[in-house]
Amino acid sequence: MMSLRLIAALEDLGVTELIIGRRRHTFLQDESAWTWQEQMCGRHYVCYHFGSMTEGTTTPGMGSDIDTLSCYDNVNIMSGLPDWKRGNENLLMVKHAICSPQHYRLQEIRPDLPLPFTSLGTNSVSGMLTA
Repeated sequence: MMSLRLIAALEDLGVTELIIGRRRHTFLQDESAWTWQEQMCGRHYVCYHFGSMTEGTTTPGMGSDIDTLSCYDNVNIMSGLPDWKRGNENLLMVKHAICSPQHYRLQEIRPDLPLPFTSLGTNSVSGMLTA
């Protein structure tokens, strides 16, 4: 009985199966368009949308945002130096005391040798990045 009341309340707010399907379809098309546009520019990129907007579970007036995950697959994220790949942008995951348990710092590793950058050049990141 409670589920039927919830469905009726959501439909009164405009959250119907038809609207949910249209929102999901729209955001899937948007993901494809962003991915295609970036790949046409030569970037190895994939875009993903998620959250209440893409699921169609938000209601008018909530002010929901669009959650987006951008993936660049030309960067090699390594858990150890044996994962290093020549010629790629390589970032080493480093556990640091100031980071919470689920976070790592990323240290840029040279593309020609499996060693960290020791000086700042025009193409290097300063020290470590937090991710």
